[in-house]
Amino acid sequence: CDGEELLVLDEGLRPVRPGEAGDLYLRGVGLSPGYWGDPEKTRAAFPRRPGSADPGDRIYKTGDVAKVGDDGLVYFLGRADAQVKSRGYRIELGEIETALNALPGVGECAVVAVPTDGFEGAVLCCAYVPAPESDGSPLGGSWTGFPGTPTARSTGAR
Repeated sequence: CDGEELLVLDEGLRPVRPGEAGDLYLRGVGLSPGYWGDPEKTRAAFPRRPGSADPGDRIYKTGDVAKVGDDGLVYFLGRADAQVKSRGYRIELGEIETALNALPGVGECAVVAVPTDGFEGAVLCCAYVPAPESDGSPLGGSWTGFPGTPTARSTGAR
């Protein structure tokens, strides 16, 4: 589109050579002013365009990893973080882990996305180690999972 630009940059915000992986940035007239009410996150995601003296000439770090091919096209390689897409929703796996780790019966947990060939995108899977003082369930008591979802029972092994 006119007025829009894709940039593939290294950690120092310098363009990478064709074929090298780098962070994908967007620049242009349609760029958002930033994250509502979150100036710290805005500063991190919307740095000033390298080489520009204009403080309003910003770029947006998408969180995607890309490369520029010998043909000049930009190729998407994946995510730089743990964000996944499932059923059309963008999901931060780290946020799920943080919420689960806050439960009284959870000692440690991990959440992963398992790709599927179906329309739903990735299926999210969670595993946890019960807290030492817990009965094995994340909430304590007789919690067995969410209604209508399969639940793997704890074997009691620690």
